[in-house]
Amino acid sequence: MLNIFQDIKIENFTTSWMNGVAFCALIHNFFPQAFDFAKIDPANRKQNYEIAFKTGEYVWVISQKKTHVNNSSQLQEICGNSGLLDRRRHGSHGR
Repeated sequence: MLNIFQDIKIENFTTSWMNGVAFCALIHNFFPQAFDFAKIDPANRKQNYEIAFKTGEYVWVISQKKTHVNNSSQLQEICGNSGLLDRRRHGSHGR
């Protein structure tokens, strides 16, 4: 099996994550059916982050429904400074 992540090099927490490809690879590693990783373009930073965050948010919502956990402090801890929690509270999805 071809390792689709072989060209992704994580060397630090700034430049290695700038174009969103590493973030998409991380999400795709755990949820490979969520999106086609072969279509991730390093030149399209905004789209890469949208794909990764939307997939992560979707997986979080599904997991919450399965476990019946509705603790806003846990949600805040997981979402951190990503802005996901604020957008959900205000009905905006970053569009």
